[in-house]
Amino acid sequence: FKKEDGKVGKENIEEILNYEELLPNTLHQATALVNEIYLPMVGNKSNLKGWPKVVTSDVQTQFTAMSGTMSLFRGQTQGNTILPVPKEEKLSAELAKAVGKLDRTCVHSLE
Repeated sequence: FKKEDGKVGKENIEEILNYEELLPNTLHQATALVNEIYLPMVGNKSNLKGWPKVVTSDVQTQFTAMSGTMSLFRGQTQGNTILPVPKEEKLSAELAKAVGKLDRTCVHSLE
């Protein structure tokens, strides 16, 4: 990456360019960064004090969508199918609904 404008030559390459090593698992590290750092930060209500609810909801939705897209892309690059993990509250609500249906089915079968 260029630190400043100008031509890059043999004599000024170290002053103008900032270079780093890219590791082979960069996509995995970026996905982990989003899932383990950014999503918990955005999901923590104390970090969002003073934010309007619309903005909070939109930021959380966008980060969740980005996380899912990154997981899908990472899986495709590995030749695997990796599906995004749903948010916990959605998962628990769906699970409770499924358990409720299961309980009713058991009750009706016993009658």
